[in-house]
Amino acid sequence: MNTYPSYPPIVVGSSRTLRNPTHRSSSDGGYTITRKKWTKPKSSYSLNYPALNAEQFKILRDFFVENQGQAFKFRYPLEDETKICVFSMDDLKADDNMQSHCAVKVEIVEI
Repeated sequence: MNTYPSYPPIVVGSSRTLRNPTHRSSSDGGYTITRKKWTKPKSSYSLNYPALNAEQFKILRDFFVENQGQAFKFRYPLEDETKICVFSMDDLKADDNMQSHCAVKVEIVEI
């Protein structure tokens, strides 16, 4: 299993969300029954890269192409555990900006 690249580094503007959905159903007695959908919460990440040069973009692009639809290891810099994730997007969009740099946002989810 491949590991998400640590270079280029994730920068300010990235975010993480912890998801822990529940099933809710109403009973005939007027009660609501609630139970967890999953045995443990799962994380999703929006990774921001506002100014990648061509070499840095190639690293992310090559990893995306090679691992799209497959699980990979990912460690968010502010968390102390490695998680198994997949890309939650089908397109890798690069917004070109100043002087041969581009902005990229990568969306991944824990499985």
